[in-house]
Amino acid sequence: LNLISLLFDCNAKELLSGPLHPGAFHGGVRTRVNAATQQVHVDIDEDRFVAMAIPKACDLMDSERAKCIALLMAALKVRPQHHMVRYNLACAHSLDGNAELALKFLLTAVQHGYKNLDAILSDEDLAHARADDRFSKILAALEPQTEKVAKSQAAPIDVEPCKEETSP
Repeated sequence: LNLISLLFDCNAKELLSGPLHPGAFHGGVRTRVNAATQQVHVDIDEDRFVAMAIPKACDLMDSERAKCIALLMAALKVRPQHHMVRYNLACAHSLDGNAELALKFLLTAVQHGYKNLDAILSDEDLAHARADDRFSKILAALEPQTEKVAKSQAAPIDVEPCKEETSP
């Protein structure tokens, strides 16, 4: 319910305790009520839901970082292997000054397939994490993947982290 509340800027618990119509939420979330027990069931299209959660979290990254982190952590529970969720958690924790958590999430993002070395090296949100001595471990983990791409001449993943065009 917390993930639904954050994603749709609503009080999901309140909405789900009132009269419901099937499909009360849009975009990957369906609700249904068992008439006999009055229990509410929430069905989530996990991939679509996480795809919606990432840009929403990025919108919250500068203004409401705690909500941003909560939304990304909830998305991580839905899709624990999702490298973009992990990358954006690294950004949020780095902005909070928590290099240890930022590096943990950045390393696991790389381990789960994040390959955009340019973003890792230039993303202003990761500046605090890059200043930490342990940052070189992330580069070392990324290096074998970068070599494989260069050898096969395959194009790098074209997924960019969600960022504003201009920095404050």
